[in-house]
Parts: sequence; structure tokens; C-alpha cells
Amino acid sequence: MIFLRYESFRQYLKFYPITVTILGLNFIVYLITVFLSLYYSYGLVLYLLGSLSYSAEGFEIWRIFTSMFLHGGFDHFLFNAFSLFLFGPPLERMLGKVKYIIIYLASGVFGNIISIAVYGSKVNSVGASGAIYGLLGAYLFMVLYLGHRIDPQSRTTIIVILTIGIIYSFISPGINISAHLGGLFAGFIIFSLMIRRKSQ
Repeated sequence: MIFLRYESFRQYLKFYPITVTILGLNFIVYLITVFLSLYYSYGLVLYLLGSLSYSAEGFEIWRIFTSMFLHGGFDHFLFNAFSLFLFGPPLERMLGKVKYIIIYLASGVFGNIISIAVYGSKVNSVGASGAIYGLLGAYLFMVLYLGHRIDPQSRTTIIVILTIGIIYSFISPGINISAHLGGLFAGFIIFSLMIRRKSQ
């Protein structure tokens, strides 16, 4: 099964440098958020650090990127970190560093753009979920069109995780379903283009 990790800690750092870097950035930003929240409200700290939200002056485009590294609390951070730890390495190994970071960041940005289109000035969101759903979108493409590349257990895991994740996104309050679906769509399309170009 491609999602089981057998590497030592040192091997994980060596084999998956992009995943490790993203995890490290998310952790550092979370610690900064927690520290600043000792002096300011958590919501204000998220806004100051770059949450996906409007100000009185309008929308600042850099928030489409920065909000991907912020989290609404420890549970939110832990869930996204675990998901990236689990689903990132196989894609990083398969695509290489450059294509992997492209699909991760582009999916997160696209998910945020869709969120702005759907919620407008009411948008208020943080988290790496759009980017992580982009990775799941790549796996979904493999399940549908490249089944020979992954084992049956991994295919079942992807289908189950996606099904549960989408249902949970719809029924749970406070979940940015637009970012999830936007990231999923972006990851699916970007991965398909990468695979098509590679095969030419």
C-alpha cells in the first residue's frame, strides 16, 4: 500500500524534502499564531497573518497564498498535517519536487479563488485543505484512469477517504466546501495535464 510509511525519520526527511518543508512551515506558522494569540484574539491574529478575508479597503491578493499556511486551531492543524504526511510522499516521489509543489500550491490557490467567487466579501477561511484536496484529486485521476499504478488497497483507501471527506465537508458547519471542491478539481486537472505531457 503506497500510503504506509516504512522509512526512518532521517529517510523521510531525505526522500520527501518538499513535504517536510511544507509541514515545517505550517508548524512554524501555527506556533507563531499561538504565541501572538496570547496578546491578541485568535481571529485577529489570523487576519493579521493573512487569512482569506476582506478588509475595509477590499481584498488583498496575497491572502490567497498566505491563508494556506494558517489554521483555525490545533485540531485543524493536526488533521491537515497528518493528511499531508500521509498523502504527500507518494506523489512527491512520483512527480518530482517541482511538479509536486506546483500541484500543491496551485490547488490551494484555486480552491481559495473559488471560495472568493462563492462567498464574496463574506469569505473568511484558513487552512491547507484546498491544497491537500488537490493531492487527493491527483489520486482520484489515478483511480479512474491509471488504476495499474496503484494497488487495490490504496484505491479503496482513496475512494473511502474522498467519500467521507466530501460528506463531512457538506454536513459540518464552518467547513469551506468551496475550497475543498476547488482544490480537488484543480489537482485532478493539473495532474492529468502533467501525466499527458509526460507521456508525449
